Amino acid sequence: MVAQTKWRVGLILASVLVMGLGLIGGARAVPELNLPLVDSAAYHRQATEWATGQSSATGPFWQPPLYPALLTALYRVAGPRPIMARGVQVLLLALGVGLTYLLARRWFNFRGAAIAAGLTALCGPLWFYTLQLMPVILFMILSLAALLMTLRFSDDPRRRFAVGAGLLWGLATLTIPTVLVAVGALLLVLVLRPTEPSRPVPWLRIGGLALGVMLVILPVTLRNRWVGDDWVLISANSGINFYIGNNARTDVTLATRPGLDWERLERLPYLAGARTAAEADRYFRREAWDWIRSHPRAFMLNELRKIRDFFQAREIPRNLDLATMREYSPGLRLLTGECLGIHWPGGILIPLAGLGWIGLMRRGGAGRLVGIYGLAFAVGVIIFFPAGRYRAPLWPLMAIGAVAAMDQAISAWRTRRWLPLAAGCVCFLVLAAAVNIPWAHPSEGVAFKAELERAVGAALEVRGDVKAAEARYRQALTLDPESADAHYLLGNLCRAQHRPDEALLHFLEALRLRPDHDSARGNLGFLLYERGEIGPALKELELAVRLNPLNAAVHHNLGVVLQAVGRKIEGENHFKKARAIRELFASY
Repeated sequence: MVAQTKWRVGLILASVLVMGLGLIGGARAVPELNLPLVDSAAYHRQATEWATGQSSATGPFWQPPLYPALLTALYRVAGPRPIMARGVQVLLLALGVGLTYLLARRWFNFRGAAIAAGLTALCGPLWFYTLQLMPVILFMILSLAALLMTLRFSDDPRRRFAVGAGLLWGLATLTIPTVLVAVGALLLVLVLRPTEPSRPVPWLRIGGLALGVMLVILPVTLRNRWVGDDWVLISANSGINFYIGNNARTDVTLATRPGLDWERLERLPYLAGARTAAEADRYFRREAWDWIRSHPRAFMLNELRKIRDFFQAREIPRNLDLATMREYSPGLRLLTGECLGIHWPGGILIPLAGLGWIGLMRRGGAGRLVGIYGLAFAVGVIIFFPAGRYRAPLWPLMAIGAVAAMDQAISAWRTRRWLPLAAGCVCFLVLAAAVNIPWAHPSEGVAFKAELERAVGAALEVRGDVKAAEARYRQALTLDPESADAHYLLGNLCRAQHRPDEALLHFLEALRLRPDHDSARGNLGFLLYERGEIGPALKELELAVRLNPLNAAVHHNLGVVLQAVGRKIEGENHFKKARAIRELFASY
């Protein structure tokens, strides 16, 4: 029987690997899926710099360090090849499916656990994040392993199980720090749970678990203090993320895209006097808390909207849109989609999971512990802001909850308990209707397809494929003629290709669309200088500096032009400002 079970589990995992190889194989010929884009590009660049020893960062970690550290180790062995990283993530997803099976065995026989594992393996959003260089899958397996170890400790509260669970939760925290909310909830449940005479007192029970968490996090905190000369628990991006979801204009900040608007958001604390990443982090947190204290009613309404968004059936995009990426992948089109207003998988799994976990939590024990973890993790995400990639680690738990709901329905049918069965069906239909309502979201105004073309173009330009990059930029403008950033990028490319007249037109068009585009104005000014139009060049560069006093490139270019016209002291002052700005942002 054991051998047969192992064979079946092995078949499930082998199927996951075959699916992954098929998806990656299909992605290799499609730049939209093959290139590291937006956040993936940032992780790829960071890991490449760490692997080659070229990193110039001097401050605290900007992003949680465990995932880029894993990429770094892989790149040192196999070279900076994103395709290899995606292959490793398929292996991690297969491991996550196996851990889902082991967790589901807490409540179900082989068939139920295999269905939960199968639903996880067929979860399209998880495959979407597996194809990107993102920490989602790594966190998923760490959190599942930590849950299993926590349950083992709950059953048998020996010190090694407590410390083991704590170490795993610590590693998960170094991947996605919002899990600390869920870890705190688990600790509270464990300490408040009634004890038996033969078991340790509550504080001793959780002390080992808390110690394990601190043993993992403390070295990162001390490293941030040593390198950045300031206290940052894990990473310096938590403040800006907290601010994005908690301010008077969340309709704007939630839709802020990479490019000019994101750069303007990032420089707010430095314009206010911040001089380190830690000070910028505190600035954003302070601004968010000031708004929360002064506008409690608006804050509560905002939290209700975020709760609604977290449980939406569709995947709310952050920087890449699953609905857009589906067009390039037959696998994603099969595993995700919408039919008759019902989104798959969320439109079915989320309402089923809600009903299933209510039943499991009512049983107490492991069901209550894991259910509280899931709710607390959701709270940790909602406190900041929800998006598909932030709730993705909960898909295995949703699969388990869906199986529990089906199991409860089958049990009610077999025992002829018609009233509970009918009530469950009604509740499912109500919940399914609620999560599938197409609520408006600030990101709906974003031209994601055009942004995808622009991001692919930027990645191709970095690789040196200038002709293909230009075609992508022009396609982005066809899809979204109002994209100032696309005009700016195309102007830079034309200038680098010694086509100044075309570059001039694109810079002027970027400024017509966004007169506050300081980088486009600065590059226009330097282009005018190269054409011998000194007066207009100085005018544009000086205006660009006023628009953004923290643009090092503009200061440098203005210094070049000032020295060329004999104003050497003024030029040298701008060179000094450019160097100071570069040092200020060197921690990134």
